[in-house]
Formats: sequence, structure tokens, C-alpha cells
Amino acid sequence: MINIKYFELFAGTGIGGIALDRLGFENVGYSEIDPSAIKNYNENFPNRKNYGDITKIKETELPDFDIIIGGSPCTDISQMKKDGEGLNGINSKLFHDYIRILNYKKPKWFIFENVRKLLTSNDGDDFKIVKESFEINYNIKYKVLNTADYGVPQTRRRIYIVGQRKDLGDFNYVFPNIIPLNLIAQDLLVPKVDDKYYLTDKMSKTVLSRGTGGWDANPETDLKIARPLCATLYKMHRASQDNYYHTEYKPKDKTNLRRPTPRECARLQGLPDTYKIVVSDTQAYKLFGNAMSYNVVSKVVEMLFDCIE
Repeated sequence: MINIKYFELFAGTGIGGIALDRLGFENVGYSEIDPSAIKNYNENFPNRKNYGDITKIKETELPDFDIIIGGSPCTDISQMKKDGEGLNGINSKLFHDYIRILNYKKPKWFIFENVRKLLTSNDGDDFKIVKESFEINYNIKYKVLNTADYGVPQTRRRIYIVGQRKDLGDFNYVFPNIIPLNLIAQDLLVPKVDDKYYLTDKMSKTVLSRGTGGWDANPETDLKIARPLCATLYKMHRASQDNYYHTEYKPKDKTNLRRPTPRECARLQGLPDTYKIVVSDTQAYKLFGNAMSYNVVSKVVEMLFDCIE
């Protein structure tokens, strides 16, 4: 029986932890401040200790653990934010608290995830800071991985950084090989959903428009490989940004175009239907839009487990 403990930062959906749980690792705590995320996390993983706001965590009071997993907020780095402040932004600067805890506790390994744009944010200066911060105590490997390359039909490119403490010797980690994609997004859609997910004629015209105020993009619906799930899907952005699907069914006084349900978003993040969703649609969209893809991180973890063994 393995005896490897982990701590989950920016826990959100708990997807990172699920990947570690699956291999028999033991959770010794997590950090999350969003009330809805905490509610949903506790429903899926009861009796775990939440250490709360990462900026207020005293690293000296944390339990010992072998792995840290998590990804700091990408809000100020994201592609969607053209004037992002990068690691200086109010949310993305929380990366420094991740590093504070990592470099004090010095667990044997860590797994970090963030948006691909981290590589180029602030002309590459942000990634230089990230890389140098990790390399103080760790040998690292990093790569951009796409959810659609690991069996789930969503285009979601994220950078994964995996590290091993330097005193443990050579780090021969290899990122997982691409696997065939045998599903399309439509395979993950629920056959019948509540009428509330369907768009009115007015809203349909809005999301299918090319844009206003200098923004011009081609609206596309019914994509077989979904666009990246967005944390603000509840705002129903244009079809050049969010995912919309036509159905044969058409509710009264509405169109036959609808947005994905939270359960469908969970599926597009690789989660099984046994994963519980106990928060509002708005909060669920936020959770899944900010999450790691389970199908990807589970493969990343499996490859790390091979190194550990």
C-alpha cells in the first residue's frame, strides 16, 4: 500500500485531487475560498480540512505532505483579457503564495496547471519568474497539453509543470502520449434538457452575430470538438467564444439553439456522472470553466506515479 500524502491548492472542483485519489494517494487538506466551490467540494469529498484563504495560510502550521497539486488563478493572464496584468494582477499574483508554501514545505513533488498564455504573458517575463521560482528547489518539466488529445472533445490547451525536489536525484518525467479521440461533443450531450437552456429568438440573434464595437469573429455552432469552457458561460457570449448546439426539439417561444448544461460541461472536463453538482448553474459554469481537465491531469499523475515507483 502506498503512503503518499497530498495537499490541494486552489481546489475548485477537486479534479486534481480525484486524479491522485484514484492512485491511492491521501488528501491531508485543501485551500479554497469561494463559498460555492467549497460547498460542491465538500459534497464530493466530505470530512476534508479546508485551510481557507491561501494568503492567510501559515505555512508553518500545515501538515506534512509529499505532493502539492493546483493551479493559481489565470484571470490576469488569460487570452480573454487583452490588457491583463499577468502575475502582477490581483488574482494571478496568488501564484507567489503557491511558491511561498511550496518552497517552505518542500514536498517531494508538485503539479501546477495554468493557461497557455502564461508562456508569453508580459513578453515572457511572467514565465521566467514562474520557472525561476520553481527551480529554486525543484527539477521541472513543462508542456502544453490539449484536452482533445486525451480522449475528451474539448479544445483546452493548458501548461502543466511537474517538479521533483532536487535532492531526490534525476527527474526522468515524461509527459503522457496523445491518445485517439473517439468522441465528439454531441456524444456527451444529454438527449433532453430543461427549456431554460434554450435561447430566445432575441438572444439567438445576439450570440450568432459577428460582434460589435470593433470585435469581429465568425460565429460557429454545433462544433464536434468544443471550444474551451469559459467560467462566464452563464453570460452567454457570442458563438465565436462559447459553445451552442441545435436540437430537433424546439420549446415554445424559443429557438432550437441551446447552451450546454452544467452536467455536460462536467463531461467535457472528463468527469464521470457520479461527480455531484450541488450549486447553481451560474456557479457550476464558473467551477468547470476554471477547472483542470480530469482526463488530462489523471494522465499527468499516472506518469508521475511511474517515476515515484
